[in-house]
Amino acid sequence: MPIETIPSGGKPPSHVVAVAFGPTAEEHLRRGEREALDRLLHESEVAELLSVKVTTLRRWRWARKGPAWIKVGGCVRYRRRDVDAFIEANRQGPYETLPQLA
Repeated sequence: MPIETIPSGGKPPSHVVAVAFGPTAEEHLRRGEREALDRLLHESEVAELLSVKVTTLRRWRWARKGPAWIKVGGCVRYRRRDVDAFIEANRQGPYETLPQLA
């Protein structure tokens, strides 16, 4: 379809339609990242992510340890962002941050 110019001082032709642009690709990515972080995970998914048994997660909940959890009805769920925060909070090292011996 050829591009038409609008005559100066005139109205656009009646067949020209205004185009409204939606979110950019970057905004879609950010929205997707937020949705992924807010997604509720089953305890079996979290156990797999942390390489522990489901019983370990249950023991951590009883002892008030481990990642934060949410009760939905009678079901325990974890937000991905809380699991990621737990992993980051328990990160050890790197050795560069340890005091240097003289």
